[in-house]
Amino acid sequence: MFQEQNDGMKTEVALSAYSSEAAPSKRTNKHLPKSLTEKLLNVDDVAEFLDMSPKSVRRSISKRELAFYRIGRRVLVSREQLESYLQKREVLPYDAAEAVRRILSK
Repeated sequence: MFQEQNDGMKTEVALSAYSSEAAPSKRTNKHLPKSLTEKLLNVDDVAEFLDMSPKSVRRSISKRELAFYRIGRRVLVSREQLESYLQKREVLPYDAAEAVRRILSK
């Protein structure tokens, strides 16, 4: 709480909207059914999940590397599409003998 002085009068104003906690995303899915909002993520949510910048997520979307839905101006990604995107980029380890065989076979 802080006090604000207007015309000689002091009034207390709650700072709940200005708390030190991170502000919620401006983009919400409140107009979509709850069953969809549990499955759809906006660009900021995807970026947070992948620990990358929203700009990098938008770049992947513009290159069509990441499937998405466009609803008006909003870009949404389903959890299934995000899992598929990650599976396509999985790099599996292989043993040293296989690496030597690949090099020698060339």
